[in-house]
Amino acid sequence: MMETQAPARLRRPSWKKATQAGPAHADPAPALLTGLAAEIVRRLDDVLGQRVSASFAAPVKRQEDDATDAAGRAWSSDANGITIWCVVSGVAQRFVLECALDGPGAQHQTAVERTIVGECMQRLLSSRVQSWREAAPSAVSLESVWRCDVSMVSIDARSARLSLYAPAEAVIVRRHPGLADVPLELVALLDPVRTAFGHMTCWQPGTRLMLGVRAGDLRASLSICDGLVVNGHVGVVDGFRAIRLSGAAGCGRP
Repeated sequence: MMETQAPARLRRPSWKKATQAGPAHADPAPALLTGLAAEIVRRLDDVLGQRVSASFAAPVKRQEDDATDAAGRAWSSDANGITIWCVVSGVAQRFVLECALDGPGAQHQTAVERTIVGECMQRLLSSRVQSWREAAPSAVSLESVWRCDVSMVSIDARSARLSLYAPAEAVIVRRHPGLADVPLELVALLDPVRTAFGHMTCWQPGTRLMLGVRAGDLRASLSICDGLVVNGHVGVVDGFRAIRLSGAAGCGRP
C-alpha cells in the first residue's frame, strides 16, 4: 500500500516584479525663474544705475486671472523648451523709465519713452544664450504657473516689481493597482488516497478511483506557490463542484 498525492501545479503570476522607484521628477520651471531673477538683479546697476536696489522672492505656484494692467507690457523667451514670461505693469514701466532718464517722464508715455523702456528690458533680460521678444500680455497663460517677483526700490523710496512666469508642469497621478487586481491561481489539493500497486497497473483512461469518503467529508487544501492558504471540504453548489472553506491553513515552504 502506498500514498499518492498529485503534485502541486501553479502558473506563475504574470504581473511585473516590483522595481526600486527612481527619484521623483522635479518641475524645472522654479529653477529657471530663480536663475533669471538673479541675473536681473545682477544687471540692474548696469542698466538703471546704482541708485536702485533689487531683490527677488522664491517662485510660487499659483493661478491668476490677469497678469497686468491695461498699460502693461510683456516679453517672452524659451529656455530648455519652457516658455518664460516677464510682465511689466504700467507702474513698473514708469519706474524703469525714470531710473533710466534719472528724472520724470511725460504724463502719458511717448513713443520714444516706450522705446527706452523696451531697450532697458531687453538689457535686463537678454543674454548671449537667450533672447527675448515682446508679446501681448494677454498671451501669457496663467492657468497654472510659477511666479517669481523681482522687487526694485529706488534711493528716493519709489518701488516697482517685475513679474516672471513659467508654466507649471501638470501633476500626473499614477494609479497603482490594488491587491484586488492582482491575478492569482489557487491550487486545490485533496487528502492522500491509499491504493495498491496492483490496482495502479489496471488504471486506464476512464478509470474511476474510489476516494473512500463521502463527498461532503472530502477535505481539500487551497495553496498559492506551494504555500497553504485555507482548508475546506469538497461539495456541490448549483451543480458545480465547490469547496466550503473551514479555516486558515499553516504556511508551507517559502
